[in-house]
Amino acid sequence: MMSTEKTNKIEMKRGAIGAGELLDFLQMHDKDFDPPLSSRTDLAAYVTKITTVGDAVTARIGNELVGVALMYCNDQVTRRAFFSMLCIAQHARGNMVGTRLMQEGIRFAQERGMLSIEVRTDAHRSDLIRFHQQFGFHVIDTFERFGGFVGVKMMLKSSFNTI
Repeated sequence: MMSTEKTNKIEMKRGAIGAGELLDFLQMHDKDFDPPLSSRTDLAAYVTKITTVGDAVTARIGNELVGVALMYCNDQVTRRAFFSMLCIAQHARGNMVGTRLMQEGIRFAQERGMLSIEVRTDAHRSDLIRFHQQFGFHVIDTFERFGGFVGVKMMLKSSFNTI
């Protein structure tokens, strides 16, 4: 299902994104992540997986892709969605793109019958922890990540009353 919302010149769209376009976008913004995405995962394999069994919400200004929210909303046993990645182009930050991508992703998870949403981020990224907390996410665990980094697992329960 594809839905479109257009406000303030930023178009939000749910649904498939081409593997080539997604891979190009992630490679272009690879070093915006600390550590870079490519040091943590094979980007081509990740893109193949997310475009095959995952879901995406995209943000565009005109024809330019400026942000993506990538998630899995397919666990029909636990009904837990997993938000895998939020990536915003540097020049589009500060325009509520991330907020709007999260809102649309949360709505999408609700519509798919998910009862909770899990996100993971690096413990040293207090800005990202606060970003997720504004939607009602709570830290539920810490864990060791690649390269000795400490990560946090955050969860949003079924109330979904934050959007």
